[in-house]
Amino acid sequence: KLAKKLERQQVPLRQDYGTKVNLFSHLHQYSRKKPLTQQMSIPSVVIHPAVVRLGLQYSQGIINGSNARCIALLEVFKQLIRDYSTPPNEELSRDLVAKLKPHISFLNQCRPLSASMGNAIKFLKKEISCLPDTLREEEAKEKLQDTIDKYLREKILLAAEAISRSAFEKINDNDVILVYGCSSLVNRTLCDAHAKQGRAFRVVVVDSRPRLEGREELGGLGGAGIPALP
Repeated sequence: KLAKKLERQQVPLRQDYGTKVNLFSHLHQYSRKKPLTQQMSIPSVVIHPAVVRLGLQYSQGIINGSNARCIALLEVFKQLIRDYSTPPNEELSRDLVAKLKPHISFLNQCRPLSASMGNAIKFLKKEISCLPDTLREEEAKEKLQDTIDKYLREKILLAAEAISRSAFEKINDNDVILVYGCSSLVNRTLCDAHAKQGRAFRVVVVDSRPRLEGREELGGLGGAGIPALP
């Protein structure tokens, strides 16, 4: 089913690597030895160069974290919208949604989309489909870019601030907090509790291969003056 969908969209299917373990057979397992460009033949006519670059950054772990990946996705969508031109005898509200689909499928092949990315994509598709036909193309594109900026500000940046504020109020002096890996939001919450509230606490960072992201978390906490142990 997936292969047929990708074939219709002219998006290459990324092949799984090696023999799967039954317990994890529902997860994609791709080779880390070969770069993405050697595993897939990427059609430059269908996929925008900015999306190809973003997909490579996702697959190589250059952009990590749910919020960071979602922000990067929306910024690339803004570029797609700027570069988009409505074909003759087509409506922007329909054609642009259709143009986005292969780009989304390609990014999902590079690395499965996070929940926040899926929500952002649904929101953008809805906004595109609700554009009035009376809007000129440039006006519609400008409106969509403003809508994306508003979504970034309200649903990601301000939401992260509110979550951090609510969470750090629950941290008390002499607490020992256990965290796993590296999360920008968790890091922000701990740093805010230390810097803004003057809380004195310790952090234990649990880590695992292959990414060993806990090292980054340790560095960030240490730089903020928070006692942290691996």
